[in-house]
Amino acid sequence: MIAFIIIELLIGLFALGGIYGAIHLIARRFFGSRHTMLAIEILTQRDAESAEVLIRDALFSVLTLRSGKIAVLTTEKLLEEEGFQKILKRYGVDVRVVAEKK
Repeated sequence: MIAFIIIELLIGLFALGGIYGAIHLIARRFFGSRHTMLAIEILTQRDAESAEVLIRDALFSVLTLRSGKIAVLTTEKLLEEEGFQKILKRYGVDVRVVAEKK
């Protein structure tokens, strides 16, 4: 009998946590800042090769942002690659050129 009550209390706590999470997610999407964007830093050749995976991963996170924008921070050298440019155009992300690391 006591175990049944404890299980019901735990289920209730998890339900409250789920409701809170859903309300928080919706509130962040509709009432969050319009000036926030998600940035992906692609500064090496290895990162550029997996750029599509990085951008797709960011697309799931950007759903909670009101602006819905993703920016890719990259170097001029990597931006010259044709395959990398195609990926950036396909997903329509903002591109920002930064100085190369030394």
